[in-house]
Amino acid sequence: KRCSCFSSPRNKKLTILELVLSDNTGQLKISRFYAGNRYSSKGWQHQQKNNYAPGVLIAASGLVKKNQYGITLDNPELEVLDDAGGQIESMKIGRLLPVYPLSEGIGADVVRKAVIAVLPAAKQLPEALPQELLNQYQLIGLTHAIENIHFPPDRDCLSAARRRLVFDEFFYLQLGLLTRRQQQKQVETSAVLAPTGKLIDEFYQMLPFQLTNAQQRVVQEILQDLYSPEPMNRLV
Repeated sequence: KRCSCFSSPRNKKLTILELVLSDNTGQLKISRFYAGNRYSSKGWQHQQKNNYAPGVLIAASGLVKKNQYGITLDNPELEVLDDAGGQIESMKIGRLLPVYPLSEGIGADVVRKAVIAVLPAAKQLPEALPQELLNQYQLIGLTHAIENIHFPPDRDCLSAARRRLVFDEFFYLQLGLLTRRQQQKQVETSAVLAPTGKLIDEFYQMLPFQLTNAQQRVVQEILQDLYSPEPMNRLV
């Protein structure tokens, strides 16, 4: 709707681009700031006025804030579109963006571009889970999960990716514990104990309550473990 680009009166090396955007819901004013001699030139500022001339279709994305002038976008990303159905090229507009832990001197864009560069390698990862298991628990494939956990097209895809990766984490944890338990049974032995019925009866009589059927069943299972030379692995 309106565009102005000028050097700050207080700092000639700071250029301010101000746009007033409007759609069928209303209008808002946004500002972008550019520091450096390159942006303070009249030629560059004139080019911005041509790029964002009134009537141009613009896609904008940024943190929505409200100030004394109304609603605005904080440090927005801008892209000029050819038409209303035009493809948005920017990786920051109209999509969910991953947030990664950063180190000093490495920005979010650098990490995102690096992830995009290596994501095609995810297609080479073998699917470790059988199709029957994927169908049973309604899980997506590993490749799609890795792709969508980083750059999902929508929140449903993000949720499906997170669900698959969380399932894998717990599945392999349980599988590892089960494998370890089986190995212990093969290489370790324990003393065989044979509690007498008298001690068990005395134990029951000491209790101020009656054991439920489930509790009695667990007691019998514990006794069977004590009779066995295999190490007991039980949490009650």
